[in-house]
Amino acid sequence: MKKFLPLFALLALLLLVGYLVFLLREETTRRPSPAPDTPVAAAPQPAPAPPVPAPVAGAYSAPADPRVEAARNQAQSRLAAGDLPGAIAALETALANPTGNQLLARDLSHLYAASGWNAFSRKDLKTARGFFEEGLYYWAENPEAFRGLAFVAMETNQRDEAEGWIKEYLAAGGDRPEVYALQGRIAYEDERLDEALYYFRISLALDPNQPEITAMVEKIGRENRVESGFDRRESRHFLIKYEGTELPEVSRVVELVCEEAYLVVGRKLGHYPESPVTVILYTDRQFQDVTRSPAWAEAIFDGKIRIPAKGLQERNEELERIVFHEYAHAVIHDLSRGRAPIWLHEGIAQQCEGIPVNLAAVARRVKTMGGPLPLPSVEGLFVTMPRRQAELAYIQSRLAAEYLGDNFGPYALRELLRDLGDGDDTATAIRRVTGRDYATIDAGFRAYVLELAGTGR
Repeated sequence: MKKFLPLFALLALLLLVGYLVFLLREETTRRPSPAPDTPVAAAPQPAPAPPVPAPVAGAYSAPADPRVEAARNQAQSRLAAGDLPGAIAALETALANPTGNQLLARDLSHLYAASGWNAFSRKDLKTARGFFEEGLYYWAENPEAFRGLAFVAMETNQRDEAEGWIKEYLAAGGDRPEVYALQGRIAYEDERLDEALYYFRISLALDPNQPEITAMVEKIGRENRVESGFDRRESRHFLIKYEGTELPEVSRVVELVCEEAYLVVGRKLGHYPESPVTVILYTDRQFQDVTRSPAWAEAIFDGKIRIPAKGLQERNEELERIVFHEYAHAVIHDLSRGRAPIWLHEGIAQQCEGIPVNLAAVARRVKTMGGPLPLPSVEGLFVTMPRRQAELAYIQSRLAAEYLGDNFGPYALRELLRDLGDGDDTATAIRRVTGRDYATIDAGFRAYVLELAGTGR
């Protein structure tokens, strides 16, 4: 597969060049007509370049200036040669002369937006932001620049800023489905469920082939049916929703435990989420109705912490363990930008429970169950696995976190999460933090478990 990667990169570059050449040849464009009318959905990822030209308001009625056309032809030639910076330089030179006009400025704005998406695809967010802002300098209503800035802001966890750029994008005539989905996600995380539903439905109208957004629409429907009459408690770092007639005492206890978890888990992982974390308390029946989780699930984090109260009325070790565990998932999700593999998620969350564990006994249990499973095979959600496999994957995750901490230092886990949050995939982040490839780490983990199972320590 690796030997084909340069070919794929070349094809992607040719597609981008073809699109930009089209922009330079067309003085006007037409906006396409929109199409007819569990875990949180992952952040929608924008395409590196739009599949259709960004809308350009108005037509140019002035006769073509030969010097302008010469500049555009020069830029087009450089694009055809794969020289995007050269194309930008050609247009900037032309704009500095009296021949410069609005058409050249818009061409240049498109080229800067394309440069922004190139930088975004490399996870160079600072450079991407600069290119998108430069695009707005040459054309203050370029929807593609607004779209890019929205996704850059979301990648850097600036939700309010992202929402502002989305509004600018929509006002400029943009109608890409992933932007509506992004606005839906922001509204959902802020507990504006009706607004989230509105934007998710628009996104689906534009592109019905989005199963994760379809699942979100169904999920919001279930939440509205169950939670419409819930009361709310707001603390400094949490929003707690609960059934007012049945769970008021539990909500007060949970609030205290959550604030303690905020401090303890934050110190361990070196990270404190900026936005309040939503915690929802259910009766057992409500929990099953909303989450559709397997019967063995004690609680769920899917962007929000969901806990079945199980008749708890006072603080105890079980409640503390569940709250600390689920809040750790919230911190891991925020720090890694949702990119942490599930074995790392669960392993760190179990560590954050703060309960002493006999690791040798855990290792023997993993060995008795036929484990450990290869780490790359358990990166997905455990709830989608058969129960016995999910149980094994969950148990061995604690050992995986211990192995990494024991062998690569106390900060290895948080550095892994930060690198994942910066855009690395699991294999790249592991190599960066440990200096070893994923396969070597997996083999070392297996040896660690088998050795631990035989030591009795």
